[in-house]
Amino acid sequence: MMSSQHVDLTEATEIHKLVKAKKSIGIHWGTYDLGSHFYLEPREKLPEFCKNAGIDSERFTTINLGETWIIEDDAAKETKI
Repeated sequence: MMSSQHVDLTEATEIHKLVKAKKSIGIHWGTYDLGSHFYLEPREKLPEFCKNAGIDSERFTTINLGETWIIEDDAAKETKI
């Protein structure tokens, strides 16, 4: 139903690898219960899919509802030193 607007875990991990992402964050999990699976399933299964795709789980993650995620730019870190 949502395949034209969203990707599944297999597609998400493949996109992460194709674009050579340093970090990825899964969004929209648990926002709407529109899928044929339990609404938290994508978040719960992401580590397994990352492992199977050879992606370090620290490089592809989710955050808790309402949580803020701050990533420092590597270049900014270097200029602070």
